[in-house]
Amino acid sequence: MILVLGLFKTILLFICTVLGYYIGSRWDIDGDLKKLLDRLLPPKNR
Repeated sequence: MILVLGLFKTILLFICTVLGYYIGSRWDIDGDLKKLLDRLLPPKNR
């Protein structure tokens, strides 16, 4: 049971690391956090 919980925590840590790396690299390329967030999470109809 302990090994299974450790595996899930490791997978979650890996996913968060990859997601943070992707967002950080896109932020460096685009240079604007608002543009990046609008592209990842499109705003509702205004």
